[in-house]
Amino acid sequence: MDKNKKIFDFQLMPKSRIPEIIVEKIKEKIFSGDLATGEKLPSERELVLDFNTSRITVRSAIRTLETLGFIEVRRGVGGGAFVKEIDSSHCADFLSDMLEKGLLDIYEVTETRLLLEPSVARLAAERANNEDISSMKECIDKARTYISEEKRPRIINIDFHSMVAKSTHNKMIYFEITSLTRIMSKNVDYSTLDNHDVISTIERHQKIFNAVKNHEPDEAFREMYNDIEMVYKALKKNN
Repeated sequence: MDKNKKIFDFQLMPKSRIPEIIVEKIKEKIFSGDLATGEKLPSERELVLDFNTSRITVRSAIRTLETLGFIEVRRGVGGGAFVKEIDSSHCADFLSDMLEKGLLDIYEVTETRLLLEPSVARLAAERANNEDISSMKECIDKARTYISEEKRPRIINIDFHSMVAKSTHNKMIYFEITSLTRIMSKNVDYSTLDNHDVISTIERHQKIFNAVKNHEPDEAFREMYNDIEMVYKALKKNN
């Protein structure tokens, strides 16, 4: 970023709305791609000058953006406010609260996955690039490495579904699927599944991976449906 170039350049504005406007303008820059994931925001001093406001106001806006999950504030040398990859944690937390209150149940979540994820796998098989394929393979290989452990391989297996969604290169799909996988990881007791179930899951994921790698959309659809259906049946059996 050119240090002499202002990202934000605003004249006087109503003081009561300045924090809100700062938040919205920075969000606009993030959504448009002018501020990319991992990029550092202008310094506090630069933002004060750009928005013609006080340090207190800028700090308030930064705190709001951090709470909303748009930025990460790092301390120490090389610190500052950095743009985060927008994730689904807030949506997943909200839905997890609904689960705890009995307003929905895990079978409804799994049924939703049955409707969505096979089509996601089909699209991934059409769009996945070499980097996507490499990431999915690494995930499966890692799951095999930790297969004897109680928790870790199951978390890795859940991550595989997010990687398939990411391979569609559709941000909305990725957001929706990661929301669902976060709910599963937070609300399903995978310790009820034995080692055979873990091995079986990895084998099913290998079949999905093969279909995506070979760009076989219909096969990817079928294998993903089979995978989610098996999870659904296992959850019902252990309930």
